[in-house]
Amino acid sequence: MDIKKEIGEILDKFQLMGLEVKDVENELGYSPNAISQAMSRGGNKKLLKNLSTLLKAKNSKPVQSDLDAVITEMHTKIARLEDVISVLKRNDVYLLSRADGKNPSLVGAEMEEAISMESKARLRQDNKKQLF
Repeated sequence: MDIKKEIGEILDKFQLMGLEVKDVENELGYSPNAISQAMSRGGNKKLLKNLSTLLKAKNSKPVQSDLDAVITEMHTKIARLEDVISVLKRNDVYLLSRADGKNPSLVGAEMEEAISMESKARLRQDNKKQLF
């Protein structure tokens, strides 16, 4: 099989994995359009070898590592949202306590109770949906 065709097949496999040529170039440390330029000249053995090695490395990596990265990213985003919610709650407690002339800790406790009741109601609703 000719080198250009083999390189094309490997690039197709990368595309099926969700990687574009620019991603492959980046992972191999190539300059932008290096693969396209090599392909326009018929490809070369060094490029074929590097692509084959990268493909083997990608295929040998368990999919779990990608999943772990996504899970870690989601945990980071959830923690960020929890921080934002905490700040918003404090601001709401402050504003409500000022408006009602109540103690902020009392307003905070009332707000937490309301949130807890809402969460329990949503959980019951979700459980009912799962039964049907």
